[in-house]
Amino acid sequence: MAFCMKITANTLVQHRYMRITDRGFEYCETAIRAHVERFPYIAIDSIIVSPSHDITIQVGENVFTLPYKPQHPKHQAFISALLERVRATLPANGN
Repeated sequence: MAFCMKITANTLVQHRYMRITDRGFEYCETAIRAHVERFPYIAIDSIIVSPSHDITIQVGENVFTLPYKPQHPKHQAFISALLERVRATLPANGN
């Protein structure tokens, strides 16, 4: 079975999610129409996990932010898995 994890942030008028899979990172935002962005892990420039409980991922000039619940085991696992997959794309010696 393929790997896939997802966290969501929904309101009455908007649905947003971040998903990580075997292939990479995906961000979706829907209001009237769905807009999905997909990137391989190697394309991720930075990840910020803020004290205000937002996770922000930057890919080039694109910035994707989603609130998360730090006490929620699924959200903790998502962030750990994301960091692990991005670290795996870095050179072994850190150069």
